[in-house]
Amino acid sequence: MRMLGGLLEQLPQSSDAFWCAFSMRSIKMRRIHLVLLLTCFCYPAMTAAPSAFAGEFWIGTAPFCSASPQDCTQRGFDFVRSDKKGDGKRCVTGKKVLCACTAPVLRQFYIIAHRTNALDKVRAALRQGANGIEIDVRYRRREQGFCANHDSFDPSCNRLVPFLRELNAIASNSKQLALIVLDFKNHDGNQNAFRELLDIVRRELTSNLGLKMILSTGSLALARRVMPNAGALRRGEAFSIDEEDDPDAVANFLAGTVSGEGSKAYGNGTFEPGIEVHIQNSIQRAVSLRRQGQFQFVYVWTLARTASMRDYLRIGVDGILVNDPRKLRDVITLAEHDPSSCFNVRLETRADSVPAPAPATTPTPIPTPEPPSSCGPGRPCGQGRACCEVGDRMVCQPPGTSCR
Repeated sequence: MRMLGGLLEQLPQSSDAFWCAFSMRSIKMRRIHLVLLLTCFCYPAMTAAPSAFAGEFWIGTAPFCSASPQDCTQRGFDFVRSDKKGDGKRCVTGKKVLCACTAPVLRQFYIIAHRTNALDKVRAALRQGANGIEIDVRYRRREQGFCANHDSFDPSCNRLVPFLRELNAIASNSKQLALIVLDFKNHDGNQNAFRELLDIVRRELTSNLGLKMILSTGSLALARRVMPNAGALRRGEAFSIDEEDDPDAVANFLAGTVSGEGSKAYGNGTFEPGIEVHIQNSIQRAVSLRRQGQFQFVYVWTLARTASMRDYLRIGVDGILVNDPRKLRDVITLAEHDPSSCFNVRLETRADSVPAPAPATTPTPIPTPEPPSSCGPGRPCGQGRACCEVGDRMVCQPPGTSCR
């Protein structure tokens, strides 16, 4: 299902594009044992309004419109009205709805480059405008350590520690890189692997750079095995589960797992760049939970179409994983000049994450103590102080001090 959804995501985008998910069904017919039927289910899409007032947009795509007021409220916007024509294309069935974000909120946002498991991919992502990167991490017992690899069947091992040291050098020369997402794939029998990974990333990369870090697993099952052993999190660190459709279950688990100054994050997406309605529903719910303080970061992966990017920006995600950061950067740049976009975001840099240095102050001079006065025959110390031999000199001692 997710693989087929990706096919649509790669199709050229038209002005009347609508969101579809494909399903394959098999049926038996007389003399025909198997017939594959390709069915397209369409969901409401968003289109910008012709600027009736700042922060308006229509949901619903002609000719078959199926939008409702809940499509506005579930995304955190106000419902204004509904009609068949809306932004110019008349509905044959159903209606479109007009939503409004009357007070768009400027928020920090991350363009996260997907699967940057090599240094050349990191450099390319930064050139293309990403301010975050995602790295796949596997623990391999035979390698006695971690590899920056996505696939379990890949026999090679891009050793993580040297990779992070080189990445440190790249990041040190640019404040653009503000976030690293490490997608933890497996522990290969090492129940402490998650904790070891956290320690390595702190030591080699984040502690001296002020770089934010999300450590994620794909499932609650894996998270239950490895996260409780990881210890307390520091400021700028977060745990995430990013392939579960139930954000409430994820929030409940992380609430009992994350300790210290760390944060809780949620992600969801598709194996291929595609959209499915349950993914969107889970992200909408996670954004609602974030507003309640149960998450601090919500992201979606991996988007290719600009329509998808605009929709999730309006929903209110904090980051989007993409294979081409330039496309998402263009969407955000255009939105800066479009008051009807309803998503006011600002790309965070590492300078935003690092506390400002304390103002310079003139150090208070430390007074130099006066040398003890000399004493001897005819030169008493007075005030009851003892005159003692120190080295080759006779020196007055502080009151109450005797010669030894």
